[in-house]
Amino acid sequence: MAHLEIHPLNGAYVIVWRVNGKRKKEYLPTGTTRAQANVIKAAKTKWEKERKIGLHLDDDPRTSKKKVITFAEFAPMYLEWRENEMPDSYETVSGHINAAIDTFGHLRIADDDRTIDQWNAAFNKWFVKRSREVKPATVWGEWKDVKAALYRAARTGGVKKGMRWNLCNTSPTANLVIAGDGSSDSDEKIAFTPEQLEAIYKADPDMAPYWRFLANTGLRLSEFCVLPVANVDTADKDPKARVRVVHDPDAGLKVKGQRRRAKSRSIPLNAEARAARDEILANHDGGSRFFGKWGKNYWNNQLKKARKAAGMDRGTLHSLRHTFISRAANNGTALHLVSKWAGHSDLATTQKYLHTNESYEYLEMDKMLANEKANEKKIVALDEYRKAG
Repeated sequence: MAHLEIHPLNGAYVIVWRVNGKRKKEYLPTGTTRAQANVIKAAKTKWEKERKIGLHLDDDPRTSKKKVITFAEFAPMYLEWRENEMPDSYETVSGHINAAIDTFGHLRIADDDRTIDQWNAAFNKWFVKRSREVKPATVWGEWKDVKAALYRAARTGGVKKGMRWNLCNTSPTANLVIAGDGSSDSDEKIAFTPEQLEAIYKADPDMAPYWRFLANTGLRLSEFCVLPVANVDTADKDPKARVRVVHDPDAGLKVKGQRRRAKSRSIPLNAEARAARDEILANHDGGSRFFGKWGKNYWNNQLKKARKAAGMDRGTLHSLRHTFISRAANNGTALHLVSKWAGHSDLATTQKYLHTNESYEYLEMDKMLANEKANEKKIVALDEYRKAG
């Protein structure tokens, strides 16, 4: 970004900025105050930022004219930023954004009435078409990602913090909303019951150790696919074994979240996780990855087969993560610990993962009555003690 320097001979201010990576200088007249120089510097900094994302047609800040870019022109810049800041979700978001270019690519990113009307018309056609082709949750997810990109392009209109491109004042899609939250028929936003887990284990005994390990650690799909063997403690090394999820992009290990907020974490291995670990290592291929050389699609398909063989209609690999978080919370683990093990930056995110089945509800109801009766006995005993005294 532009900065000020002092001319070594006359002490006047010099503004330095870059065009296409090359340094440029503008020598201000002698007598220019620092306040005046800062105004010019701020203008060049603004120009330089805009130039980087294609908003200016020439190299001179004084004669440069802005252009209004289209969604197709903005999409590659947004996806580059998204891959850098949120790599875990990049693959899915990239697919949604690139697919949307066919419908919305020609539309400008501006907030004038004409542009907003054009977005409105395109959205209505797209929504009708996609609703016939895919499930409502998929439509909701695709539009969510398109809208998120346009919120980043707007100066206001979104609640997320972080860098914006300031291509317009408000998102041209600010008033275009799909009802619901996309979760009504989602396969992954469920938690398996203990009975369902056992059914999945029995349906495919060879893969059972992997599903058992995930149901007891809550690892994300992107985390366990690249998990190094060295990051899983064995009983010989440490009786208090843990699995360590390390954020090290240079080593190909990435934790979900924006880059500046992504943090490494470790999860204690309970008895079930340790037993599953030992089975996995007993049949290991000798490679560097704990879960083997296979990618995301392989693991998704394997669980899908086991789930169907167990007679279940819903559930994905991410459901095992929901299961772990819900099991921990439902069995009395402090929520701040559950959040830590899950790798969430705030408790509100953890609460979205909590599911309670009827069995737990009845147990808690019985526990409430038992505690109430126990407390009544203590109160009676205390009253009798006081009377006797």
